[in-house]
Amino acid sequence: MKVEVKEKEKKQEIKFPCLMISSCGSIVLFSEQNEGTLLLDNKGVYGIAYYDDSWIMDKFKPFHGQITLSND
Repeated sequence: MKVEVKEKEKKQEIKFPCLMISSCGSIVLFSEQNEGTLLLDNKGVYGIAYYDDSWIMDKFKPFHGQITLSND
């Protein structure tokens, strides 16, 4: 018996700005490649509004959901 699979993961071009989520659930608003502001920090390391220009985007996937910001 022979089984052959030729499926590739289709990489979509990322259009900025975009929201992306990490495997631990942290959410970053990316403004450019590897550059963005943390909106939700599930690890508790940096805190909300932490900005970095060296995020490793391979550790994130697109976030398809809704985020509401408020001054409560």
